[in-house]
Amino acid sequence: MKTGVNTRQWGGLLASVVFACVGLFAPVKNADAVASLSLSSSFSSADAARADTYMDAGGTWNGAIEVTNTSGDSFVLSVQNTAAGLPVDDSAFDVSITVDVQNGFRLPTSPYAVTVTESPAAPACAALAGITATQPGGAGGTITINIPADTDILPNCRYDFEIGLTTDDVPPSVASGTYAVDFDVSYNQVDNDVSSSVTNRTSLNIDVRRGDVALLKTAVTPIAGNGDTVEFTVSILGAGQGGVFDVIMTDVLSPDLTGLIISAPGSPPGAPGPAGNQYTFDYIAPGERVDVTVFATVAVDPAALVCPNLRNDADVVERLGTTSSFF
Repeated sequence: MKTGVNTRQWGGLLASVVFACVGLFAPVKNADAVASLSLSSSFSSADAARADTYMDAGGTWNGAIEVTNTSGDSFVLSVQNTAAGLPVDDSAFDVSITVDVQNGFRLPTSPYAVTVTESPAAPACAALAGITATQPGGAGGTITINIPADTDILPNCRYDFEIGLTTDDVPPSVASGTYAVDFDVSYNQVDNDVSSSVTNRTSLNIDVRRGDVALLKTAVTPIAGNGDTVEFTVSILGAGQGGVFDVIMTDVLSPDLTGLIISAPGSPPGAPGPAGNQYTFDYIAPGERVDVTVFATVAVDPAALVCPNLRNDADVVERLGTTSSFF
């Protein structure tokens, strides 16, 4: 006898009812809700003397030492989600960031440790620790800020990403001019849904100034006899709009002078070498004048029939190849 209830049919009906209920009560994203990212960027020069207005070509100086391969100049990208809804609705999901730079611009080191500051502080906005930036293509290549997968920016949260940039310290580096640094922030409007991806960009124009050098030589001792010490002043001027790095002064004495001594001032920093008749200054700022004193001893052949012309020839060359001579 049939009971009037089919177990399989009942099971199928039950499954349909359960499925319908699950579908009815599953959370659904508000169609009108979406993250709203506000982007801005800023530049701070490592050396206060540059007053946050420009970068040098050929490297980065911080006012005391060279920081080309350590920290560079500071660039900050600020990302704020100005939406005010629930995180499930208004978060910027799966965030990624890249930075496009022009030829001759690079990270001081790759990977570079990115400083990230969140506001409000954790736990309201999750802290991002251990973030690095890399530039696989080297100078001029795209920079990636390596944010972990599934990183979201919640409503009302702001993050400041600080990276260092420098101009390349090998020729040709960067010519004088204005260059764009472009920050691209991509995110998904729906969590883990790449079809909902949005990319916002903020650009910062930065001036680069290339340095130059000029040289002036003065004979302090007007007349000297055999065995006397003569003195010269070699003046080096930072003649361009930007600073110059690794400025090498070379001094060559005429045959009737011997015992070269190069006496450099305490500032700017530098050291003798690389050759015995050379002195290298780490950095000379635009408009800065460096007076170097050169001493030598007169050593004339007693049998000479003509009074010699005592000469001190000098030249300077900086890192990118700009040179100046005075003979």
